[in-house]
Amino acid sequence: SLLRSFYFVGGAIALPLCSFFMDLIGRRKLSLVGGVIITSATVWAIFSKTYTEMIIIRVLQGTGNYLGYAAGFVWIMEFVPETLRVAYTLWSMLLWAIGMINMS
Repeated sequence: SLLRSFYFVGGAIALPLCSFFMDLIGRRKLSLVGGVIITSATVWAIFSKTYTEMIIIRVLQGTGNYLGYAAGFVWIMEFVPETLRVAYTLWSMLLWAIGMINMS
């Protein structure tokens, strides 16, 4: 539906800005910011009364989730030993895909 697709609009906004914000505030803080954005938007969704509010909320949820995911992916590349990177990346992407399927 249209409402679900706005989640990916938020992701399209977040991903190009990720590297800039990672350099500006750091990966850990960016993950926390992403978590705060998605948590706040989800709590706001409980009390939303209009379709316009839900569209804004879905964009914010997508933005927060993609910010956190991108920062986590960079953590894997930097801190996981080279021999285990492929497995960790595979599991990360697999869990991401399962989450996206469950949202549908």
